[in-house]
Amino acid sequence: MRKIIVFDLETNGIRNCSVLSISAIKLEVDVENLSIREIGKFDRYYYRNPGESINYGAINVNGLTDENISILRKDRNYSKYFDEDHDFEEFCEGVTHFVAHNISFDSQFLNRSEERRVGKECRSR
Repeated sequence: MRKIIVFDLETNGIRNCSVLSISAIKLEVDVENLSIREIGKFDRYYYRNPGESINYGAINVNGLTDENISILRKDRNYSKYFDEDHDFEEFCEGVTHFVAHNISFDSQFLNRSEERRVGKECRSR
């Protein structure tokens, strides 16, 4: 059995900016029996870091205005800012493979330990 995470980030720009959302699905893959089973989901929305300007080019792509983020967060109880939320690290425990549309872009925003793990997995293929 292999554990795989398929994930996507939305950000407020290209470099040195806030992560506005992260969505991920954790899968257990049985390569011998050719079966896949979902074993977890991670879906969160975050505000721009204090003092960071709105990047209208990014917002035009992802639609994550401050108002939309507030609506999507509802009354959920987790960190307001991605950099302060370490729950994704726990979600990734035991995972050996990561999949993303543009993993070189998305992985740069993950915390350093997770970024090293994702990068190592990509380079080993």
